[in-house]
Amino acid sequence: MICLVCSSVDLHRSHKVSYIDDELGDSNKSTLSQCISSATNQKKAISSALQEAQDNKASLQQQSENALKEITKMKENLVAMVIVRCDDLAAEVREAEDKGRRELERRERELKISLKKLDAFHCLAEELSLK
Repeated sequence: MICLVCSSVDLHRSHKVSYIDDELGDSNKSTLSQCISSATNQKKAISSALQEAQDNKASLQQQSENALKEITKMKENLVAMVIVRCDDLAAEVREAEDKGRRELERRERELKISLKKLDAFHCLAEELSLK
């Protein structure tokens, strides 16, 4: 026990010593009890809010992961669609090139035949004109 004025009861100098239990009194004990009860309730409320924040954080993380998975899947589908379309377009270009090449080769053969006929006619006409 410590005296409010002296440093300890052993060195007490004959003035009034107040004991802690007597000083608190019933009204102070009641007030202290109410403070403890209020602190307990606040602790529960804060713990509940903390748990709710942690749950929201976990939910947000899960939603984010799901959204990222969906975006990745959509990206893969779009890339696959673009690849298929590019392959289709490449096939169309090759087909058009083949068709154009065949047409040009046919026309080239016709022109060669026409040129041979014209050369033959030219040679014949020159021979006839020289006689």
